Formats: sequence, structure tokens, C-alpha cells
Amino acid sequence: MNTTIKTGITPQQQAQPKAPSAAAGQAASADQVASPVKTSDDSISLTSSAQALGEASKTGDVIDTHKVDAIRQQLASGTYQVNSGVIATNLLKLEGQLGGQS
Repeated sequence: MNTTIKTGITPQQQAQPKAPSAAAGQAASADQVASPVKTSDDSISLTSSAQALGEASKTGDVIDTHKVDAIRQQLASGTYQVNSGVIATNLLKLEGQLGGQS
């Protein structure tokens, strides 16, 4: 799907309906002036991962700097071991979540 954004376009201002003139002997009623509010059926749903990220951001969890430093040292010394099975499993979980499966 392609979306084109045109620059220089400003949103339209909603025109206010004019009340009938008092000289004509007519008074404007509330339903002649007010416009109805339209409701929508739109909804969203968040994956469990997105909900967990939202909760973590609310609680102010911080980065475990000791763990980061330990991994940094292992990378520098060449002793860090990559567990490809865990990576593959987590990628498959992510793919399922992105595809709408939880």
C-alpha cells in the first residue's frame, strides 16, 4: 500500500451554520445548529509483548548495567557464546506475534 502525503494542504475549518434571521420571525432550534456526532467501530488490540513493554515503561525499569558490562567484557575477550537455538525460538515467536498469532 502506498501513501502519498501532499504538503501545503491545511485542514478545512468547519463552517458554522447561520441562524435564521429574527426579522423573518424564525428562531433557530438546537438541532438545526448542532451537528450529530458520528461513532466509530474502530478498535485495536495489543500483543502480549507490546503490553509488557507498556507496563515496563510505566514502572520505570532501568537497564541492568552490570549485565551489559559483563556481556561487553565477554564480547571484547571473545568468550561470548551465542545460543542460536534460543535466538531461533524467539524469532519464531516474534514472527507469530507479527502475523497476528499470540
